[in-house]
Amino acid sequence: MAQVIYQILDSYYLKIEKFSKLPIIWSRKSHRVVAVHNPKELAGWGLDCLVTMGICVLLPKLAQLDYVFRKYMELGHYPNQDVFATPMQMLSVAISILTCGGAICLSCFALICQDEAVSTINSLFDMEELLVSRAEIYRGKLTPRETRLVKIFSYVPLLWAYWAPTVGIFGVIEGMDPLTFVVERFLQPDWKSYSLLWYLGFKVFSVVMVALATLSSGRVFLAAGCIFVCPAWLLRHDIRLLGKDYDAMRKSEEQQFRIYIILYNTIIIGFARLGPYLAVIAAFLLIVCGSAIIFCNVVTITMRSHFPLNVYPMFLVAMVIITIILNSVLTFVAECTELSERMVKFWVSDVDSKMGTVAGKIYRKRLRAMRPVEIYVGFGREIQMKISKEFVCIYNQAIIDYTVKALLQI
Repeated sequence: MAQVIYQILDSYYLKIEKFSKLPIIWSRKSHRVVAVHNPKELAGWGLDCLVTMGICVLLPKLAQLDYVFRKYMELGHYPNQDVFATPMQMLSVAISILTCGGAICLSCFALICQDEAVSTINSLFDMEELLVSRAEIYRGKLTPRETRLVKIFSYVPLLWAYWAPTVGIFGVIEGMDPLTFVVERFLQPDWKSYSLLWYLGFKVFSVVMVALATLSSGRVFLAAGCIFVCPAWLLRHDIRLLGKDYDAMRKSEEQQFRIYIILYNTIIIGFARLGPYLAVIAAFLLIVCGSAIIFCNVVTITMRSHFPLNVYPMFLVAMVIITIILNSVLTFVAECTELSERMVKFWVSDVDSKMGTVAGKIYRKRLRAMRPVEIYVGFGREIQMKISKEFVCIYNQAIIDYTVKALLQI
């Protein structure tokens, strides 16, 4: 199954390698993630965050939100008659903040903790290769089922290629693009006094900027999804391989307990080093993804008549993709905690029953000091929650509850 991960990541990299490099990228040669430190290579990513997503999309939409708020404070009620305060305009503000704002924050997080993330993720790949080689598992061609799986997932980046021009054209036609608000609100030009060429040029430029911002944010979210889904699956896969390798060792004459302690502690140390960053990033992602799911649910149910047929399904597809990815990652992590806890308890009982020498006492002390793999989310030590199956149920229930509350308030 690890070969499937490699094939999917390779297909994604082929589709986005022509764009500017992100702080963390995938290497098709070594099949490892790589941290990019060269300022020249990161210049394109910086321009995307600062200009394409920041100045051209996020700042105008924040200014529009401020404008609506000031109107509300001035009138004492919501400005329903204002062209920049319609439900569709507020929808565009929410989409811009969630997509471009979220992509910029994720990119900055990746830049801050790129070394810790790369070393931890690559250690999981290294351990998987080591355990596969120890078990003498032959990696041949993909099975038909695995090949279909790779083909299905390789189509995910094409959704953004379709959404980018669709969102740009629809937004400009409806007057929801950021540049229209800036020009109409602050410059207020009389387009009748200009030639048709100037007007069309402005609209085409606005379509291009919205499409580029959609592509830029899309590849950031695609990279973030790969960075979280693949290590979460690999972590569970490595723990299972470690348990299987230990079972094979028990049947052999050589009792090598030390290597399993070292391999397991490699996982613990890696996530302990990444833990403070991971808790904050995971909490941020849970908030953003939960808000996006609630937002897509509300739009899908209440605004069917506001969108054409080629735009409306985008919200439903986005909701399904986010829900599947989010629950997959949380389930993988929760299973890792349960698997590692059972495995460590089994190791302790097995060593107690087999070894009575001085070396056995040393191993017993080390094994009893080992803790299960636990991933936390939160901000700071006081506000943290361990990811478990109970946490996954509570999180999904919270999304359902807030969706119902939002629908009842509309």
